[in-house]
Amino acid sequence: MENYRRNNFLSVIDSILSSIIKVFVPWLIIILGRYKNRESDFLSPGAMLAIFGTIIVAVIIYFVAKWFKNVYFISERFLVIREGVFVVKSREIPLSKIQTINISQNIKQRVLHIASLKVDTGNSSIGISEVSITVGKAEAELLREQILRLTQNSTEANFVTEYVADSITKEKQKIYTVSNIELIKTGITSNAVFAGIAFIGSIYTFFDDILSTFLDENIRKLENLFGGIEFNTMSVSTLTLTISAIILIFLMFSFTFSVLGTFIKYYGFSAERAGKNIIINYGLLEKKNYILPISKIKAVYIKQNLLRQFCGLKAIYVESIGYGNEKGEEAILYPITGQIKQIDIMKNLLPEFVFEGKLIKVPKRTLGRFIISSLAVPFLLFAILSILFEYGYLSMIIVLVFLFRGILEYKNSAAGIAMNLLCMSSKAFEKTTSIIKVRDIQSTSERTNIFQRKRKIFNFEVSIQSNTFGKTIKVKNLDEALKEEFMGLV
Repeated sequence: MENYRRNNFLSVIDSILSSIIKVFVPWLIIILGRYKNRESDFLSPGAMLAIFGTIIVAVIIYFVAKWFKNVYFISERFLVIREGVFVVKSREIPLSKIQTINISQNIKQRVLHIASLKVDTGNSSIGISEVSITVGKAEAELLREQILRLTQNSTEANFVTEYVADSITKEKQKIYTVSNIELIKTGITSNAVFAGIAFIGSIYTFFDDILSTFLDENIRKLENLFGGIEFNTMSVSTLTLTISAIILIFLMFSFTFSVLGTFIKYYGFSAERAGKNIIINYGLLEKKNYILPISKIKAVYIKQNLLRQFCGLKAIYVESIGYGNEKGEEAILYPITGQIKQIDIMKNLLPEFVFEGKLIKVPKRTLGRFIISSLAVPFLLFAILSILFEYGYLSMIIVLVFLFRGILEYKNSAAGIAMNLLCMSSKAFEKTTSIIKVRDIQSTSERTNIFQRKRKIFNFEVSIQSNTFGKTIKVKNLDEALKEEFMGLV
């Protein structure tokens, strides 16, 4: 055991605090709420403290035992991990199989001056980073360098060998940073705005009892304010203005939450290229540092939700095994950019994925097909609701939304090949332009039905390796003249 090392002991404090925040605080809030309401079946304060005290002591003992039993060792070829409290499990991870190594710090770890070194082999059956070692920040950086240097002797082609060479030559190019204005744009135009509306409703429901206990008088005032509004006596214009004002208030809160969340997540974002690797840093409360090997990137995705399509804004993502497979994590290359900056970013960070060919749009004769396939279910729903309900005709709004969706999907659908790259554009409300290296395509397939054969069009699909078991990218209703060229890629 003399060669094995343990995590920094301060990681025990980090684990204990995380457990208390995630588990005990919500329960404590609920229990205090019931205690304030004098629930008859509620425990006495002494019994409650005894139960919580016992649980906390047990948690402390568990995490101390876990710290003592969990050890790691770095040999010339393997990263050896031994973990478990009651059942001990030992794993050997070949250094040559490591896909990504990143260092992250949440807010508690920053206070404690420790960091998590996460090593991932891209094993899709696990779904999270396979190994996480918590040590001092400086020691985490030294461990990463140690792992990277040991891989120089690996016989397999591996990104860490390239990283060491890059570290020696210091071949760094232009650094791209996200400004505060760009972060605000990211928050305002992100899909999180709509999630914020649901979040506002959910937190009101969850904290309703607590708020009514501590802010009873203010809540009553608000209830009286809204309760005094008699919608049935309002004119159409007054009713419209009132509803608009309520929606505006919710949107303001939602935009605020979205922008705040974006700042917390992407604050200090920077991306730079060092030789054959991309180095990415971001995070306010939880700082993350990633090293992405260019050779491991399978595809680049340029995404635009509906609002960003109208504003000409884009987000750039990458498909790289081991990056973006943790909960709440995205394989982001740059969170928001306009057309001109996007070209500059791709040229300097990922010139290997710069597509200079022509995207061939789907034929004009396919517009009707896009509309029909989009409207089939909504129109049937509209017909049923119109027959069964007095105001069912209002569901026509849904039909119009899906009509717009079909037109937009037709407008966004295209594909093209140039040199060693395949470019595919598809989807309506979340337009995605995928740029894929032909050599990384695992399979291609085409599908047609009897109506498509008459129209001389086909659906084209490619499969690539991803963090899951595989990813399929599809464009519908391409001209049949492209079939031979596209199907001969693999």
